[in-house]
Amino acid sequence: VGLGRVPLSGLPLLALYTVPVAALEDGVPFYGFLPGAVCFVALLMADERDRLAHWGKQVTRTVSPAPSPSGMDTSGLAATGRKISLAALTAALVVPIFVPSFSNTLFGHPLGKGQGGGIGTEVTFNDPMVSLASSLRRQDPVDMLSVTSDIQPQYLRLVALDQPGPNAWSARPLDLSTTLSLSDPLPRPTGMSTDVVTQPHNMSISLEDAFPSNSSWLPVPYLLHDVGVGDDWSYVSADQTVTAKTQTAAADLPAYDVSYSTMDPPELLLKTAGATPSEILQRYAEVPVGIPAIVGETARAVTAGATDDYERAQLLQDFFRNRDEFSYDLDTGYGYGYQAMAQFLEERRGFCQHFAATMAMMARTLGIPSRVVVGFLEPERNTGDEFVFTSDNVHSWPELYFEGVGWVRFEPTQGVGAPYPQWAERTAVPTVPTLPTNVPTGPVESTEPKPTVDPKQAASPSSGDGPGDGGFTVSKGWLVPLGGLALLFLPAALRTAVRRSRMTRPLDEAAAAESAWLELRDFIRDLRLPWSGSMTPRARERSVAPLLTDDPDALGALKRLAVSVERARYARSLSPGVTPAADAKTVMGALARRAQTGERVRALLWPASLLPDLRSGWSNLRRRPRRLGGAPTGQ
Repeated sequence: VGLGRVPLSGLPLLALYTVPVAALEDGVPFYGFLPGAVCFVALLMADERDRLAHWGKQVTRTVSPAPSPSGMDTSGLAATGRKISLAALTAALVVPIFVPSFSNTLFGHPLGKGQGGGIGTEVTFNDPMVSLASSLRRQDPVDMLSVTSDIQPQYLRLVALDQPGPNAWSARPLDLSTTLSLSDPLPRPTGMSTDVVTQPHNMSISLEDAFPSNSSWLPVPYLLHDVGVGDDWSYVSADQTVTAKTQTAAADLPAYDVSYSTMDPPELLLKTAGATPSEILQRYAEVPVGIPAIVGETARAVTAGATDDYERAQLLQDFFRNRDEFSYDLDTGYGYGYQAMAQFLEERRGFCQHFAATMAMMARTLGIPSRVVVGFLEPERNTGDEFVFTSDNVHSWPELYFEGVGWVRFEPTQGVGAPYPQWAERTAVPTVPTLPTNVPTGPVESTEPKPTVDPKQAASPSSGDGPGDGGFTVSKGWLVPLGGLALLFLPAALRTAVRRSRMTRPLDEAAAAESAWLELRDFIRDLRLPWSGSMTPRARERSVAPLLTDDPDALGALKRLAVSVERARYARSLSPGVTPAADAKTVMGALARRAQTGERVRALLWPASLLPDLRSGWSNLRRRPRRLGGAPTGQ
């Protein structure tokens, strides 16, 4: 406040507030917004009161009957400030309730992901656990990939989701600097030893027109050796996926060749897997706060009697593949988050997202690292060695980690024609476990951190059907440029607000003259024209007059304004018929016409009157005591 630059202090607050608004899926609650807003408004009130009291004259229509001991009665100003502040804060909290929200896929989808029944015509890669259902429900499936291969391709992977969230699983935010170049030999997948038997193969993949041109991921098989895609793509070794380095990478890549291997890990190696490294456990085995207790209780009941993690994983898979207990149903409407797992276990119906996500979380409750992968299951049709994948073939499945083998795929989803993996065949006719009757469906207590949400996720067609989170939401990626634009125009908005307050609010004659004079001063400073030092109004008129040469109207307005300020300070009344605000506008208009376009733009976007002169401000703050009132200084 002492530096007179309170409005600019709002810029750091705005920057700090923008980060959680952009990062958190549900935004910032009102109790996170209100304290900062109240403090900022209090600073504005104190600054304005100090600024007006600096002249030693109360800005009011009436005369205070008893002067304040500090030199000025500011109770009227404080009361007005409190009313305005209360109205502004109330509007900030109430108005958003009635403003339609936008979903985080508005700019990534032609349609939303609410409860409607409309199906979009385009396919995009976003919100894998939510909008993947839209792909499976399409009435007109579209071709996505054409693959030439020596064997039937299956389980082409797009993205690995390792962060369970309250609404859906998501991928971890990706740092491209940690990815590997595809021109170099690719390492074996994490945790895979040389004891795992592999068989090399090759395939050529062509992207059809319906494949998103802005895709961040490429469909590839597991255990890659080489991918012929050039420098616009890189390898994510932790996920065994291929990600784009530019937004147009997929548009410039009609086809690519892949060399890879299939694997057949021996049962003995899975049953005798070594101890899982701590970094794997920390990243892939944490059970977040909010997971319903029924998930862990069911997992323990299903795997009771198992002697190792491999057997537990098989029993979990068999549990979901039991057709007498679970059914494949695309019409379920309970979402894909924490509570959806409880509903899925209770109602025993769902589709691939529910099977994969619930098995992965049940594995975590047993201490087995897990993740969910989204990609393509099997081709829809083929002619010889040419295979075609459509939007109907989008699928998700869980992968569990076994030291010495690495990430192992399981297939809990029934009803899609997917066979059991050869390393996890059905062990026996599954029995239905006897579950505890008092298992709560509410969240289980946990001290683990709540995961963040990654804006880059997997493939699904845009759609307005499916059990989404309802409504349209604005893409997080657009918040960055929008926030940048807001910061760019914030100084102009603040300066406009100050000008409007000075020139339009009702004031008595003396206060109106002072406000017009202050506005002329700041306007001249914004244009980077000279206005420095302390001068009387007449002296200031003489210093400004050379800027208005050959403009008699502006010179006359400047003279009237200077006389008005002089009479306001010493005669307490103005000359009859003068309008200080109009005179100030005349002078400012003449100065603006003489300025160059670049100077006017600079004055608008970054007004110098809002920039803090720290050296002068600090010097003034140390020289004079802080108080309200006092004699006016010449301007």
